[in-house]
Amino acid sequence: MLLSTVFTLSVVPETSAMTFNVNGMFEDGGKISGFFDFNNDNYTNVNFQTTDSSDNIIASYSDTGDEGFIFGNSSCFVISNFDFYFDLSLDFESNLTDNTETILLTTSQEENFDDMSVRFIDSGTVTSFSTQVDEPSSLFLISTFGLGLLFKRLLFS
Repeated sequence: MLLSTVFTLSVVPETSAMTFNVNGMFEDGGKISGFFDFNNDNYTNVNFQTTDSSDNIIASYSDTGDEGFIFGNSSCFVISNFDFYFDLSLDFESNLTDNTETILLTTSQEENFDDMSVRFIDSGTVTSFSTQVDEPSSLFLISTFGLGLLFKRLLFS
């Protein structure tokens, strides 16, 4: 009787999430800081905070809960925060890509719908770094294959 061992190796592609850090200064001396993940025109894991010139929090923006909505593409991003009646718009000097390292913010602003005021970001940067998730673990595949060969050798020796 011929016993054959069949190994099926499924290759799951490596996924890559680009996380972007945002830092900037409003024309009134306030600041913006935070981060977001970007992949194929989708924004996730959004977390921003804006302050006035005395570092008092003006608004917080997040993509969790019922706080607002997000839309954008590789060249701009808008998030609204209905709790505080604010809207944050970030425009990038160039498109976000997998190779983006640092780009400048241009014509970006925060709008306050309560008093209809607008603050413009005077200077700011978007800096990225990549986090990769390898699936499945290469060590597991190699060790499983090696154990299979050892088992086959012991059986048929």
